[in-house]
Amino acid sequence: MNWRRALAAVGLAAFLVGEAVPARPDLRALSARLSASARLAGEERRLSGTSFFFDPDYGPFLLAVRRATPTDATIALRAPRTHELYTYQASYILAPRRLVADDRAGQAQFEAVYGAAPAPGAMVVLSGPKGSLVRLR
Repeated sequence: MNWRRALAAVGLAAFLVGEAVPARPDLRALSARLSASARLAGEERRLSGTSFFFDPDYGPFLLAVRRATPTDATIALRAPRTHELYTYQASYILAPRRLVADDRAGQAQFEAVYGAAPAPGAMVVLSGPKGSLVRLR
């Protein structure tokens, strides 16, 4: 009976590996991704991972906002409303900073604007390809 279980486990493992690995893996692309990931610092490596599948540029933006703001700051977030993960990930990455919605920007010292341009004449503290950090007061 033991050898049957072992044989079944080996068969299941072979099936799962066969389903998970593409028929012709692109080894160059895999190697490029692994070497690019190895060059990142631990925090940046984690942020460039699968938790930002919905927008890979959002993690590095949040990391830059976290570095540019004090831990006791209140930050208004203006991000796309297409996915609730924008707000969830910002709350997680920017903690312990207080995060408020953009309609409550009067309570915040900073506004993190992602996926849109900041208001004309705003005091931009940090600017990136898809977002910026604005000092409100």
